Amino acid sequence: MFSVALILRGTIGSDPDDDQRVPMVVIDGREISWDELGRMVSAFEGWQFKLEFRDLSEEI
Repeated sequence: MFSVALILRGTIGSDPDDDQRVPMVVIDGREISWDELGRMVSAFEGWQFKLEFRDLSEEI
């Protein structure tokens, strides 16, 4: 059986100017809005995913 794993890596940050304290996502050095992230992953509707948080000091 053929298995596919696509990996999206980034960091969670914060915008000190945002009064609502919504975390921001940074992928490849670019800030991505939650709406943009939703559109990016919508192509994988029906797929499974694993959300994993790691300390920046850990190697991937």
